[in-house]
Amino acid sequence: MFMEEFCSIELPENMTIGNIKHCETQLFKSLVKKQVLQIDPKELRQIDSSGVQLLFFLLIEAKKQDMDVSWLGSNETLNTVARKLGFIQLLETSAE
Repeated sequence: MFMEEFCSIELPENMTIGNIKHCETQLFKSLVKKQVLQIDPKELRQIDSSGVQLLFFLLIEAKKQDMDVSWLGSNETLNTVARKLGFIQLLETSAE
């Protein structure tokens, strides 16, 4: 019986240029040998263009590793900033 390995990532409260390196380290180390990536954005309060770009590249890397990606809910702050920056595809249910 094959069991999928899940990786659930809770986004931090702040994903801005001031702490983006720490966020990058935490997010990308979660991708190792997993098949399903679940992203929980409920704690996110601040995000800028560097944070949205980091999430976009996380999804690209997950796709390269043939991972399924899903969002565990939505976040109005993320929705607003991603939409303004033209990253609306980031908010799709899965990275296909």
